Amino acid sequence: MKVNLAEYKKNRPTIAPLFDYIERVTEAGFSDSTHSETLPYPENIDRFTKLFLPMFLYPVSSKEFKDMLSFIADWTEHFHFSRPNLMLIKYLANKAPDVYHRLAEGLHGEAGFSASGQAHEGVSTFLQARIIEAAHLAHKGPTIAYHPNLYQMLRLTDTDKLTNIPITMINTPYKSMYLDWNGLNTDIADVDGIKYQGCYVQTRTVTWKAMVDGNIIANDSALQVAYEKGTIKDNEDVLFFDMLFVGKPENNAAMQTTLFSISASKVEGLSIRDAVFDAEEASQHAFVGIPIDDMKEAIALVINTLLYMTAKKSVREEMKEMAGMEKKLLNIKNPAKKRKAQARLMKNTYDYVRIGKAYELHREDEPKREGKQGKQEPHIRLGFFNTFYIGDRILKDDNGLPVKDKDGKSIPLPIEKRAKEVRWVMPYLVNADSLSDISVKPRKVA
Repeated sequence: MKVNLAEYKKNRPTIAPLFDYIERVTEAGFSDSTHSETLPYPENIDRFTKLFLPMFLYPVSSKEFKDMLSFIADWTEHFHFSRPNLMLIKYLANKAPDVYHRLAEGLHGEAGFSASGQAHEGVSTFLQARIIEAAHLAHKGPTIAYHPNLYQMLRLTDTDKLTNIPITMINTPYKSMYLDWNGLNTDIADVDGIKYQGCYVQTRTVTWKAMVDGNIIANDSALQVAYEKGTIKDNEDVLFFDMLFVGKPENNAAMQTTLFSISASKVEGLSIRDAVFDAEEASQHAFVGIPIDDMKEAIALVINTLLYMTAKKSVREEMKEMAGMEKKLLNIKNPAKKRKAQARLMKNTYDYVRIGKAYELHREDEPKREGKQGKQEPHIRLGFFNTFYIGDRILKDDNGLPVKDKDGKSIPLPIEKRAKEVRWVMPYLVNADSLSDISVKPRKVA
């Protein structure tokens, strides 16, 4: 039975796409084998989970369905980008235990909470992944496509320097976005060989007061470890950086999604490397999730993409292919031809944001080094993103004049108060005209 959510859409226009989706699902019925509406190729990709929302476990006419719908709408509209997802999961576990336990049984055949009161990892991860998708759909998150030349250059950007980027420089230009990797000329895979076709990216900053009021750290083992090692600090706001990787379906098998989250206080002096867990920490604390090295290639591409999109002189262009095709459909009068054209439209066309341009690998000639014979061998000098201090270096008064000390010297501006920006130092060829001139295969870094 289809539910009419016109009143919801009227009162909550900022998340109207979510209500449109719920109307379609309640009319057609929810099925694990149908297509995802949050990915850019909705008619091509089968999703094992589709976009599940907790109210789908209740009859449409029931009070429980309406209550859950109102709660999910409230969360998606007002709290998703200012509260950690654990607060939503705790609510479901406490206020709707039947939903939580039915999910737990369906996923693992066991109850949702451990003896210590911790949320079961499988249910918690499943729900976090679905709410990330729901927020992306509700807020019309864009799909990000790569110019081929940009992708090549990002692959030649050093990941070792990348992890030294301050956590404070992690920013997203949109509330939510989906990085589309289907058009890339190489597969993005993890250490187990799972290939990924894209990644949802969302960040949120949670105030320390909200962390304390919600008792968030005490209810999350991974956050407890981060707090103990000092990457989450008292009285400092916390950044939650979520990456939901979407696997490629292989041989009609169920599609996998992998959630990797980074949580750390937004303070100077903390790097990405400080904030993540390495293999040794993951072996000591199984609940902290996947070590970064297992997902290094995929995570490097996400972070390189974010740094590029927020760096000076980055290139970004909104493409409106879907809108243009829909106008052409209006001129097709034959119903059969129109249906076929609509099918092609859904399979092959979507609106997206394309980043990058026709970058080229420039070259430099480096002479022989003193005491060595001949030139250096042809090679690639890897690119890197770095933080540069810009603007005034000295303290100034309200009139813009330098502030002097007792000896009449200008007082330096404290380093933490200086303006900063991320710049991309692009890779380049050394003693070579093209990649084909390099005999050694370039190091795979992203």
